[in-house]
Amino acid sequence: MIGSFEIYTMENCPFCTKAKELLWKNNVYFTEKKLNETFSKHDLANRLGVDTESRITLPQIFLDNENIGGYNELKICFDAIRMMKVMKGTDT
Repeated sequence: MIGSFEIYTMENCPFCTKAKELLWKNNVYFTEKKLNETFSKHDLANRLGVDTESRITLPQIFLDNENIGGYNELKICFDAIRMMKVMKGTDT
């Protein structure tokens, strides 16, 4: 079982959309936080442990409260899982 996902997004962000689509495609439940609706840049900077003036890209994705990065890192995780299934012969 995959853990608990939380994704920080903003409107009109193509990588945010791609990340959510990848999670949906893999039937993974997630909680979405939207910029200026449910969090501020300051909130996210504090969560990431960086200066509030730092450049922060979105989406930011957390798995079991650990930041795994953005869309590219999420895709790498799913690609690795898929490859492990292929190697074990359990990919359908």
